Amino acid sequence: MRINWAWVADRLHRLIRNHPYAIVAAALCLAALSFAYTRGHLEFWTERNVLISQKSPSAMLYGEYRKEFKDDYVILVLRSKDLEQAKRFASDLGKRMEADRDTIQEVFYRIPMETFRRQALLFLDPQEIEDLHTKIEKHQDLLQRLASSPGLLTLLRTINEQISRALVRTAISGLFSEEDGKGREEEKARVDPEDLRLMSSLMDSLYTWLTDPPRYRSPWGVFMQDPGGMSEDGYLIDEERGWLFMMAYLKDLEGSFNMEGAAIERIREHIGEVSARVPDVNVAITGTPALNSDEMASSFEDMTRAMGLALLLVTVLFVIGFGEARRPLAAVLALLLGIVWALGWLSLTVGHLTILSMAFGSILVGLGIDFGIHLVARYEKERNSGQDPSTALGTALHRVGRAIFSGAITTAAAFFALGFSSFRGIKEFGWIAGSGILCCFVAELFFLPVLLLWLDRKRRGHLKTEGRKKAGRPRLERVLGWPARHPGWVVPVAGCMAVVAVLPWAKVRFDYNLLHLQPKGTEAVEWELKLLEAQGDASIFAAVLVDSLEEARERAGQYEELSLVNKVESLADYVPTDPEERMDRILELAPLFEEVELETERPSTPSLKQVGRWIAKIRFKLREEEKEESGGRVLTKTGTLPPPDTVSGASLRTERVLRLLEADETQGKDFALGKYQERLFIDFRRKIELIMASLDPVPITVEGLPELLKKRFIGTSGRLVLQIYPKEDIWELGPQRRFVEQLASVNPEVTGTAVQNYDATKSLLDAYIQGGLYAVCAIILILFVDFRHPVLVLLTLLPLLFGGLWTLLGMKVLKMAFNPANLVIIPLLVGIGVDNGIHVIRHFLGSRSSDDEIAGSSTGRAITISTLTTMAGFGSLMIARHQGIHSVGTLLTLAMASCLLASLVVLPSLLLILPEGVRHRIWCMGQPKQPDP
Repeated sequence: MRINWAWVADRLHRLIRNHPYAIVAAALCLAALSFAYTRGHLEFWTERNVLISQKSPSAMLYGEYRKEFKDDYVILVLRSKDLEQAKRFASDLGKRMEADRDTIQEVFYRIPMETFRRQALLFLDPQEIEDLHTKIEKHQDLLQRLASSPGLLTLLRTINEQISRALVRTAISGLFSEEDGKGREEEKARVDPEDLRLMSSLMDSLYTWLTDPPRYRSPWGVFMQDPGGMSEDGYLIDEERGWLFMMAYLKDLEGSFNMEGAAIERIREHIGEVSARVPDVNVAITGTPALNSDEMASSFEDMTRAMGLALLLVTVLFVIGFGEARRPLAAVLALLLGIVWALGWLSLTVGHLTILSMAFGSILVGLGIDFGIHLVARYEKERNSGQDPSTALGTALHRVGRAIFSGAITTAAAFFALGFSSFRGIKEFGWIAGSGILCCFVAELFFLPVLLLWLDRKRRGHLKTEGRKKAGRPRLERVLGWPARHPGWVVPVAGCMAVVAVLPWAKVRFDYNLLHLQPKGTEAVEWELKLLEAQGDASIFAAVLVDSLEEARERAGQYEELSLVNKVESLADYVPTDPEERMDRILELAPLFEEVELETERPSTPSLKQVGRWIAKIRFKLREEEKEESGGRVLTKTGTLPPPDTVSGASLRTERVLRLLEADETQGKDFALGKYQERLFIDFRRKIELIMASLDPVPITVEGLPELLKKRFIGTSGRLVLQIYPKEDIWELGPQRRFVEQLASVNPEVTGTAVQNYDATKSLLDAYIQGGLYAVCAIILILFVDFRHPVLVLLTLLPLLFGGLWTLLGMKVLKMAFNPANLVIIPLLVGIGVDNGIHVIRHFLGSRSSDDEIAGSSTGRAITISTLTTMAGFGSLMIARHQGIHSVGTLLTLAMASCLLASLVVLPSLLLILPEGVRHRIWCMGQPKQPDP
């Protein structure tokens, strides 16, 4: 059944003419209510997991996990050359954050090792305890000397003696060997690699201290390694890089736009206050909440600026295109009214905006103004032909109202089609944008006509008719109309460009990395990448819930065998499986420390000459040994130093330190050596005291673990969690997919942020593709209802087809990539491409002649200006710092330009090159059937 648009337009015209004040009053009241309701109810959701349908299996698993654990903590990375300073900063900051119960739920930065002093060695597995026994036994003489006479000179003297004894021992064994060949083979291991590793480590530590004070690197880790990335006092550290880590679980601060961001700002305030008392420590914040917060704050700022710029550009283009300001400003005012209604509607029906739906404002500015442009263009044409305002409005509603209605319905349908997606974020975006389009359409169809009548109520005559005839058509219309006057080559060229677009000469890639969407240079993204590069750990991980420690150990063993798993953390790491065996091996260490008595008195400061002399002696022995091993050659440092457990590695390291000590700039080095010696033996004493306190261990029980540790791994119902960290870059789709699939092969009920991100990215892509297909189907159905003939439907779809293919060609030329943000182009391109096609075909069907040129008509002018304003609306997004929003603006601007050319050049040219008879038959297809007489 065809819609009798003439009847609809006549009733609408009569309503506007007879009740203008009622329409304006109703529109303004609705706007006021919408604005008030939006202010009180609209929220902004920053978490990504809310974008996924909460009824999906993965979302339900994640919801069950989140009931047990709150895994969205921020990571604080404290950087300082002096780790002791960083520890003081962490202790002070941790206490302040623990006291801020309004902002911080939990803080995790230190395991209180004082409660584990008798259990510290139980955290090592039996083989590690055995290795420690071997190392202590080898260095027993060294430990006893340093314990009773701590000092840098004592350490160097003892290392020198050990190397000397090793060389003498090897020389004597070679003297009594029966065959020279056998002696030569034995000479390959003349110095114990453990001695070389200790010397190399000491030289590296001293070199770092002298060149980059007060950065201290402990040399004792070569045979007394801190367990699990913790210092002996329980801080979470990366000593190599001078980093200390803290984790803070946030509370949402109600009443703030970005609740996580507000909590993070409170943390920054605490950091600033601590920095005033403990200087020279820099703090970076990353982790999932920080990434989400930075993205939301940046996106909100970008979208606010972009929407303001879009309104400005749209208004300027509108005014320039029509050569006057009154009517364009009226259309912009109606657009703003429609946007306010849309805000109220989304606040009422959805209640929140997400990172996906936040761009709806610029979308409505770019698309919603189109309805007003077409109406104003036709109204102006009728006024310039001499009609009075009321008659001109009635004619405009009859001539373009139907095309405007069809364009609004098809564009809204393209968005509403996204509602069939299973992806919650896409569903909401489609509903918000589609409803917004209809709100803008209603505002332009009811409110704008009233304003046009009021503006022209004192101007009854024709306007500027003669002037326009003399001036001719605007330059842009002449340019766009020229190809249509030479249609013979337009269609073949357009077809060739479309074919080139689908040829495999270049690929349009998909960039799924969510970090690449974030604003460049933000702290959270920068440090997420640094942690991933430095340690192989992202701030996100997979999680598995288990019911017991035994199951945790079993599952952890299964996951640790997987090639894509970097490490697995659980409560089982802190509760040994075989305490009796470990305790027996620890007791075997006790005799090695019977004669170790730690001297508490500070050693005297060594002189530069004394230290240099002992290092020179060691260097001399190592160089001689190096010649023996290398056939008389002494290696020189070229780029990377050799391994520390080789003679050449130890030799070059001593050479480097010796040159530094012998340099002319000796001022202050005696003092620096004294401070280094003090740090060296405080560190030594702590490690020895920790070992000695652990020589009479007591079993570790879950009940005896610190509460904060238990909260991290034991859920609210008592279930335990395994945190599984990936080995590859988890932000890339390939590694992400392989990691999740490999974990699921062990247990399909794996969850966590890593799994959620993968499911969200995959579901997002599927949702956009589904939405595009649904949109095309819905639009084809609407076009059939409107035109009632497949030929007219196919012609209407041509600008969409060519616009889409040319967009793909532009992406290949410009080397642009699709990403989870700019895939929104699919429903937008479908809606806008068809909208322009509708206006071209309606103009063709409404012309008295089937070859009437469109470029110089009011319809062509309206299509040109509306497309340019749409490009301005979307192009404003290119000012965004958020890379995802920027890519949306860039890609949509390219797509709109392609659709404009396809609508005003290709489709009219195709209609013109058709034989006259065919053109006339097509024209007849769209004419209403005359009733039989």
